[in-house]
Amino acid sequence: MSKFREKYYALTAVFRPLPNFIIIGAQKAGTTSLFHYICQHPQVFANNSKEIHFFDRHHQLGANWYSSHFPLAGRLQPGRRSRMGEATPYYLCHPHAPGRIAALLPKVKLIAVLRHPVERAISHYFHEKKKGREHLPILEAMQREEERCAGEWQRMLEDASYFSQTHQSFSYKQRGIYIEQLQRYWKFFSKEQIFIVESSRLFSKPQAVLKQVFNFLEIDSSIVIQDVAVKNANPTKKAAEPEVYAYLKQFFAPHNEMLQNALGQDFGW
Repeated sequence: MSKFREKYYALTAVFRPLPNFIIIGAQKAGTTSLFHYICQHPQVFANNSKEIHFFDRHHQLGANWYSSHFPLAGRLQPGRRSRMGEATPYYLCHPHAPGRIAALLPKVKLIAVLRHPVERAISHYFHEKKKGREHLPILEAMQREEERCAGEWQRMLEDASYFSQTHQSFSYKQRGIYIEQLQRYWKFFSKEQIFIVESSRLFSKPQAVLKQVFNFLEIDSSIVIQDVAVKNANPTKKAAEPEVYAYLKQFFAPHNEMLQNALGQDFGW
């Protein structure tokens, strides 16, 4: 964005309403695809800003900075193009995001896309490899996560202004402990305010899932989205060795059981 446009958006921030829905995560679970699908709905303003990172990385910049990423109020129309949102996958895991969102947007609708945590962790690893940030072999990276991230997570808890690239990059397993992440949100939001989408079902039955999402957002659920191709897939992702799958499956088993008991849903993980 040019400096002129950035200044214009900042000066007009007070005339820009805040979003009424947020896709809060998870990373590598299909958030980009879901956001793209939702933005095709005629009652949704197709906001160009997907990952704003306000409630995790840029919170100190204030609400006006956040609202500057959204359209002017005059571009929204009651009944048509009345919904707008963003999607930042790190919000689901970040320890301070739930409270920050609740303080600014207590009535916002939240959508969490949950992917099989083993597959999510492996995809996350290859994403970091592609970015050039990960140099360990995959099994070692998974096994050393606690060692690499423990101090960073504690510092995040103690210092709300601290942002950790180490944690964002290497939290392969923690990002898949969905029960802990949702419990942090349930402290601030009712379960009815958070819609859960299971990733594999989103891609196998996109229209059926989108109908549920549109009902949740209180917009016309009869709309059929034309482009439901997968977005932001990682072509560099490879199959991991069997011992990686075995290690991760054992790690996630108790967390998955608690999640499915809490939601009353069996995802088959």
